[in-house]
Amino acid sequence: RSYDLPYVYERKVRMWEVPRDTFDFTMDTNFKGVANCLRHAMPKLMQVGAAGNKATFITLTSSRGRCIDETSVAFSASEWALEGMMQSVARSLPRPVVAMTLSSGITPRELPNENLEEWADRAGMLILNLTYMENGVVFNVGPPLAKRPRLDDA
Repeated sequence: RSYDLPYVYERKVRMWEVPRDTFDFTMDTNFKGVANCLRHAMPKLMQVGAAGNKATFITLTSSRGRCIDETSVAFSASEWALEGMMQSVARSLPRPVVAMTLSSGITPRELPNENLEEWADRAGMLILNLTYMENGVVFNVGPPLAKRPRLDDA
């Protein structure tokens, strides 16, 4: 099968017009793919944490998923599901194991003036300084949501 995700954005289709295969592929990739990685990695992270070492599972999300738009329902649903799953997982983790979501903000390709090295420095410092107190938090490492363009403005 061929899944054309730009189909959803280029045609500005509404939820009930999105082909089932396209919706399923989006959820399978963006949400279930991360859930499968978490199932695989978490037992090892729990061992690391049980030995008294910091262990962190970080998911990356796009701020595009938080820009609610009637024509991006599959993508938004997958991003919100991921954030919800990570907050649930975080509540079940013992110290010092941490699970959190890092929202990339608008990607560098969408903001030509954004310096990728600056973004990496901000994200890296945030990750290196994480503590158990930030367990389950969604961090935004990009411009504030208010400054982000809507999908139809981009």
